[in-house]
Amino acid sequence: MRYDVLLNGVSLASVSDKIYIIDVQEADPKLSIATVDNAKYQGLRMTERSRQSRTVKITFQVRERNSAARAAILDDVMGWIADGDLAVSYRPNQLLRVKWTDLPAVGSALRWADTLSVSFTAYTDPYWVTVDRTTVTATCLAGVAKIITLAPAGSVADAYLEFDATAAEAVATLSVAANGREWTFSALGLAAGDILRAYYDADGYQRFAKNGTSVYEKRAGDDDILLTARTANIITVTASGDMSFKAMARGRYL
Repeated sequence: MRYDVLLNGVSLASVSDKIYIIDVQEADPKLSIATVDNAKYQGLRMTERSRQSRTVKITFQVRERNSAARAAILDDVMGWIADGDLAVSYRPNQLLRVKWTDLPAVGSALRWADTLSVSFTAYTDPYWVTVDRTTVTATCLAGVAKIITLAPAGSVADAYLEFDATAAEAVATLSVAANGREWTFSALGLAAGDILRAYYDADGYQRFAKNGTSVYEKRAGDDDILLTARTANIITVTASGDMSFKAMARGRYL
């Protein structure tokens, strides 16, 4: 097989041995460009450039001559299609968080050699991201600033900091800072064994949770802490009690 395509960990080829993946096409990212007049000069000035979406089209055949059997396989393909994490074999250790945006159209059940296609589009975070985060774990002592370095992968300039902080004793306050940005947490009420997590969910929303329960209101400071890709970023962690701190970041790819 030339390609393999997985959605939420399930291969399209595993749906049936009659499926043959012909091509995977990545459309150019859809961009939004804002400009203003260049005052007394000719031309324009770009004021904003943002990526809006990224679409991947999968083209395949169902190589089954029996029309009833072919229709049954297509029903199984429809069941495979879902929103979630898309992975392709030529991008190892990368995924794209997608919504399905175009379904296979069957022109005739008799034309068994016809090609079919399904398209998926990433909107919230239209970048390929690493399946495995780059991580580093350190022990933080009460009241002592701990310096951690983390170098995320990726071809995009920055990556978002995430962390798991596991309390070894009572912890009320925590600060995490890097690259001129900072999060401060107060009145956390962590006991030994409690875990405070900062992460981004499957829809790209930022979450802060203590043992799975949101503590967003206990955080102050910047919206995101951005790390520079392929660079050793210095992260400073200070807590009111002893804890284990695991810093993490997913690399992003254009």
